[in-house]
Amino acid sequence: MAPENIRPLTALFRAVKQYVAVKLKSGEEYRGTMAFCDNYMNIILEDAGEYRREKEVANHGRIRIRGNN
Repeated sequence: MAPENIRPLTALFRAVKQYVAVKLKSGEEYRGTMAFCDNYMNIILEDAGEYRREKEVANHGRIRIRGNN
C-alpha cells in the first residue's frame, strides 16, 4: 500500500489533542499535548516540557510556539 500524501497543515491539524514533539530550527525541542494550531503553524502546547538530549530540562506548563509557515 502506498503511503498517503498528506499536506503539512493537514497533518498538524490531525495532531490536535495528541502528545507531540516540536523541534525548532534552533535545535530546542518541546514536548506536550497540542491544544491548538492555526494556518500559520502557531502551536499551543499544554503540559509542555523542554528537552535536551532526551532529558527534560524544564517544565513550562502551557507554551505558545510561533510558527511562520
